[in-house]
Amino acid sequence: MKNKTVRIATSNNFNFSQKEIDDFYLVKKEYPNTFVNSHIKTNIKDKDIPVIITLNPNITDMQEIRGHKENIKALRVKFVLSKIGIKSFINCLEYAKQENLKVLVTFYRSKRNTTLKLFGMNRKHYERRGNFHRLTKQAKLQSIKIVEKLAKNMNISNSIYYCDKIDKGCNSCLNCSKLTYNNSNEIYEINLQSSGNCKFNCIGCFAQYINIKNKKDGLKCNVIKQNSKQGNKSNYIKIDGLNETSLHMTEQEINNFKDAQERI
Repeated sequence: MKNKTVRIATSNNFNFSQKEIDDFYLVKKEYPNTFVNSHIKTNIKDKDIPVIITLNPNITDMQEIRGHKENIKALRVKFVLSKIGIKSFINCLEYAKQENLKVLVTFYRSKRNTTLKLFGMNRKHYERRGNFHRLTKQAKLQSIKIVEKLAKNMNISNSIYYCDKIDKGCNSCLNCSKLTYNNSNEIYEINLQSSGNCKFNCIGCFAQYINIKNKKDGLKCNVIKQNSKQGNKSNYIKIDGLNETSLHMTEQEINNFKDAQERI
């Protein structure tokens, strides 16, 4: 049990109701390395619960943190490869720097073509993998270069982490464990029944997709399990040839990288 890191709220949202808080401590009693995932509009009512907050769930809707900040382990920031997306991303980085918080970069994937158009995303930068439009290898490399350039300019490179940077699942990353408990435990999940379905209707949200998929039987709650990414069964999203070596950038490459918005 101690070698598991448990994420509460993968397919819904931890809302910090008293019932959810009580349930968190019940889970943590059995699995000490437990943290919660929550939406920026949520009021953080317990200062002792480790939390990763999604700062821009609708890409352009960044807001300030509500409630306790003491145990925020990172701000999850969605990166969209478009002018709209990069402008939002820059605002998020500036806010994270202001609050002296780490950033967990998540590369946005879209279920529908209409979402790509909504945020001005270029269709050629995306390919269909695992039922979602995901960045191509070239676009992923370009996106990482943009992130690294922006972080370097803001002097926050050491605060930048990535969610599944090389598209090989949680076991190739484990940043949720590293950020919350400073270990490399495998990631497990639980969706609390006390949280219910997520009340936020964020554009292109994976939780909403899961809710629709499970509409007949309902969201599976109060069970510790691994999803396909956590259980190393996500070859369907893998990009051939993408690894840490191929992502390495020299100092010269960083210095030569021009303004991000000109490269879209």
